[in-house]
Amino acid sequence: MADCFSKSELDDFLNLMKLPNGAPLVPADMIDYLVSYGFFTAPASTKYHGAYEGGLYQHSVAVTKFLLRLTEDNKLIWRNERSPYIVGMFHDLCKIDQYRHSESGLFADGISLPDPSKWEYNPHTLLKGHGEKSVMLLSQFYALTEEEICCIRYHMGAFTPKEEWNDYTGAIHSYPNVLWTHHADMLASHVAGIYQKFAVFSCEGVTREELLTNDMCIIPWEVLISGYIRIGVYGITGSNRLPTVWTERGLFIHPGAGPTQEAADPSPTLVEQLLGRIGDPANLKTEDKSSLVAAINEVWSSGSGGSGASVTDAAINEYGHLIITLSTGKQIDAGYAVGPAGATGATGTAGKDGQDGAPGKDGADGQPGADGKSAYQYAKDGGYTGTEAEFAAKLAAEIPAVDDTLTASGKAADAKAVGDAISSLSEPIANE
Repeated sequence: MADCFSKSELDDFLNLMKLPNGAPLVPADMIDYLVSYGFFTAPASTKYHGAYEGGLYQHSVAVTKFLLRLTEDNKLIWRNERSPYIVGMFHDLCKIDQYRHSESGLFADGISLPDPSKWEYNPHTLLKGHGEKSVMLLSQFYALTEEEICCIRYHMGAFTPKEEWNDYTGAIHSYPNVLWTHHADMLASHVAGIYQKFAVFSCEGVTREELLTNDMCIIPWEVLISGYIRIGVYGITGSNRLPTVWTERGLFIHPGAGPTQEAADPSPTLVEQLLGRIGDPANLKTEDKSSLVAAINEVWSSGSGGSGASVTDAAINEYGHLIITLSTGKQIDAGYAVGPAGATGATGTAGKDGQDGAPGKDGADGQPGADGKSAYQYAKDGGYTGTEAEFAAKLAAEIPAVDDTLTASGKAADAKAVGDAISSLSEPIANE
């Protein structure tokens, strides 16, 4: 991989990775590790955000700056003051060895040559995974807090595998900064992290700029004059412009027979090049000729810009992007196929009552009740004044009469009925 990282950029990195009091956050052995393993020169993806040398570092810087800004603007509270720096800069440390150049199909001395304009996944990495791999690599240099681990592990947000959504939600409930980390990552990747690259050619006071396609362009003929051609590259995303990086060596054009007139039409300006990418809205079949969205929709409906190509395959890759393959062999990244979880829907209507459940088991026996009154006690209540023995003798003598009384009255032969019957049939024994 080319060494496209300068000392000034390393100084910028070290200045960014300091606490407000000036305390450095990156130990010396880690700096050596980052340089040796290509953190500053690796791409951030194969064809999405930062798909160029140095893209990983530029994306990491953007996430760090967004996370620091979100922390300040929203008064976020971290368990450790260093956390937004560490989480932002190293959330994608897993990509330090994740990509390599694709093969070009060309050979030199029997050795296959890589294509410097294309990237593919490296199948020979020792550690696998995304957020969890970043945590493992980072643990060599820091005793990470649980909050830092969760923020790095789940920085992909709802684009983590579906089976991990409950874990991601739990991490947010425990540490809300997990969600802010994902927010910073999305801002850096999809708002401020997509750079359009331009090449600059300058010779003998003539300067021309060209829009790069797959990191390539045609050198404008206006600069192909006798002399030394300086060549540089810069990038633009939104309102941000990366400074022009000039090559150490340019091209020298040897003098020759000068043409008597210009040999070709003037090279198109940058505006003309960009309009050429969009196309002429007048050629759209849609009614809305001014909408770029309409243009995009027509491209999809007609198949690769009206070329007659059709979709042969569509699959979601490990990052949640929908990758569409056309019959021409071209692959198109349609962006994220799964959005963040939506708001909770309204409560539905109550369902019908369910069927009665099976009868429950019999309850335990109750406590024994208090003893009731005897027939003798009921007789005393009715006015009987004899003793209990006298009452028993009287009862034995008058059983037939008591039975007749109870039968005539229809009363059950309980103690009270017997006592009442005895009282009504005879005078107290003491009075006989």
